[in-house]
Amino acid sequence: MIGQQSFWKNTAFAQYLLAQDGDAPATGGQHTITYERDPSLPDGQYYLYMFDNNYGMSNTRPDYDWGANNADI
Repeated sequence: MIGQQSFWKNTAFAQYLLAQDGDAPATGGQHTITYERDPSLPDGQYYLYMFDNNYGMSNTRPDYDWGANNADI
């Protein structure tokens, strides 16, 4: 999974969270991911495009402070 550590901390899903490599902006709520292969890239690399409207909401975590996402970067 790709996401903010602060959101998934202390949950059963934290073990599936990928580690961030490099600089990337915090996300508020990505809705679409597009996977694209490119033969010009080295083996095992690809492009991921994400649409993020920066609207964060979770019915299971109504108390989560979405402003905390900025602390992860």
